[in-house]
Amino acid sequence: MLDRDNTSGPSVEHHRNLLVLRWGRYEIENYLVVPEAIIRFCEQPERNLFTVAMARHAREYLEQHLPALFKERTGDFDCLRELKASEDILIPMFEHIGKPLSKKDLYQLAAVMTPEEVHPEVREKLDMMAEWLQVAAIF
Repeated sequence: MLDRDNTSGPSVEHHRNLLVLRWGRYEIENYLVVPEAIIRFCEQPERNLFTVAMARHAREYLEQHLPALFKERTGDFDCLRELKASEDILIPMFEHIGKPLSKKDLYQLAAVMTPEEVHPEVREKLDMMAEWLQVAAIF
């Protein structure tokens, strides 16, 4: 499983006994840019004055830097295909709101996502990997 980065190659490649999958968005972290999940993460572990303020600042930051996410609620956003969300949006946003989070800790956003918030491509790629691993285990 590879990040797309700046390549425009195929999203699936078969090489003998190797299946290579590439995300459609720039990097896996781009699938974590889900405003509702980010707000939920900021409000953890319990809602209080500080977490509510952090959540509000996170929403304002996202509205300012990625307005497309708030104008259109469905579809895949070009802005999330082309930018490096970890370094261009998520890490700076968490710094800005006073809840610093390193790239290696961004997985915590996925932990608060609802099943509906998981992008269909993530499901598709994980299903492909699971199927490939089951077939590979036979050989």
